[in-house]
Amino acid sequence: MNLKAVIFDMDGVITDTQHFHDAANAEILQSYGASVTQEDLAKYAGIPNKKVFQEIFNQYHITANIDEALTKKWNLVKQRTKQIDSVPGIISFIKNLSEKNILLAVASSCREDFISHVLETLKITQYFSAVVSGDKLEKGKPYPDIFLFAAEKLSKKPEGCIVIEDAPAGVAAAKAAGMKCIAITTTHKLDQLKQADRIIDSFSELTVDDIIRL
Repeated sequence: MNLKAVIFDMDGVITDTQHFHDAANAEILQSYGASVTQEDLAKYAGIPNKKVFQEIFNQYHITANIDEALTKKWNLVKQRTKQIDSVPGIISFIKNLSEKNILLAVASSCREDFISHVLETLKITQYFSAVVSGDKLEKGKPYPDIFLFAAEKLSKKPEGCIVIEDAPAGVAAAKAAGMKCIAITTTHKLDQLKQADRIIDSFSELTVDDIIRL
């Protein structure tokens, strides 16, 4: 049987860390004079930080160095995530997929060092055959590049991959890549994720057989 590969987003899918990003982004952007709140930034979930900062810098006519601002943001997030909670049920689901020899990847808009930090903290690095950071790509979600690159690293065709996402931009990217997508309602409501092939509220609703059949 030609088993599918599963590509996971990270924040909101593997970890409950999206709020750390929103809070840190707001704090750093405010320090540069942008009047934005954590709630304002929630709509950018899944979109690369550089694109978010560029848009807000332009909006507020901020001329500071974006890369320096992003370094401050990532340092702040790493300080605040020395302890990380996984999304309920995700660790056992990852292990179950791995036991069935289904290839796994992480494709996240986060910086590569932060992805490594999360996977190492949760002790799940060994389950993933590929890790892709959107920080290294010119076009982030909702463009399909990150998922197509992950499929390439897994030596899988797009139609042989299933993406698990929590954000509308990620779902759009998965569908644009020609992949099936399962969305989980950890950070967004069902009606915001309706482009997905299946929507779940928790990983207790999902089995390895569901992945194989999708």
